[in-house]
Amino acid sequence: MPPESQTIVKLLNASKIFRTKGGKYGKGKSEVVALNQVNLNLDKGEIFGLVGESGSGKTTCGRVIVGLEDLDAGDLFLEGRQVTGVSASEFKKYRRMVQMVFQDPYQSLNPQISILDSVAEPLVTHKMGNAHERENLVVSILDQVGLSPARDFVYRFPHQLSGGQRQRVAIARAMILGPNCLVADEPTSMLDASYSAQIFEILLTMRKQYQTAILFITHSLAAARYLCDRIAVIYKGNIVEQGPCREVIENPCHPYTMALLDATPKFGTASDKYRHNTLLEKSVAQPPEGCVFFSRCVRSVTGKCDKAAPEWRQVREGHYTACYLASTQ
Repeated sequence: MPPESQTIVKLLNASKIFRTKGGKYGKGKSEVVALNQVNLNLDKGEIFGLVGESGSGKTTCGRVIVGLEDLDAGDLFLEGRQVTGVSASEFKKYRRMVQMVFQDPYQSLNPQISILDSVAEPLVTHKMGNAHERENLVVSILDQVGLSPARDFVYRFPHQLSGGQRQRVAIARAMILGPNCLVADEPTSMLDASYSAQIFEILLTMRKQYQTAILFITHSLAAARYLCDRIAVIYKGNIVEQGPCREVIENPCHPYTMALLDATPKFGTASDKYRHNTLLEKSVAQPPEGCVFFSRCVRSVTGKCDKAAPEWRQVREGHYTACYLASTQ
């Protein structure tokens, strides 16, 4: 792991709870824990994967990092400087250094403005360059994301582009400021396999060229293995396993990580010997205390896993998990 001085973004004990309003007279109010005491470091020049099923808190974590959601507890740091609670002017500087690529390229681009104006918008917001300089920067970044010749694209509108081309525009818009950190929220979930591979290569190129720390949010362990240096597995707002990408995927320690691997499509290895089978066929009651995965875990031990949440511990070098049953080496 790079030294602490190379850490770009850090989440420390980050928690976020969404509260529903309920029905008439306030009945039906409830709380949804999106993040629970989450600790993450994004280091310079690395691609860090955040993996989990839908509703696990992945997108909320990304939105917290770019400042679209406020934390209920915990702290956010950029290059060692605390971001939570700073003034509006200071936060604007932070937003310049932390950008996001959203999941849906159809909704993330304004259909009423040209590609030139859309990609140049961050430059206008931060008062960088004149109109001629901004256009040259837009042409350059469009070339870098594979929209070539770029001059053929600058005066088009989003409806004139394919889904993959729109996502390239979204990446260009996020990278035109040269950010220190990029949050990519499932950027290929709406694209076919060939375009997904191209987007992955663009992200790898951007990481290499700008030394940008990239948080890659995905539900696919296959995509994470191809792209990421380290990954964290999140379940109901809790990080349950974290470590070097290949190590976590080849030697999973938490039953939830194993369940995600079982759900990954495989070709030519349909035998049960390749499965971990850690999910209960029918969920049991979730105790108020204990492991967050207890109600779905085949391996859970009543009287232990349901009594107190397991502590975060190291199982191998750089590989951590929160499970009582994980073996150490």
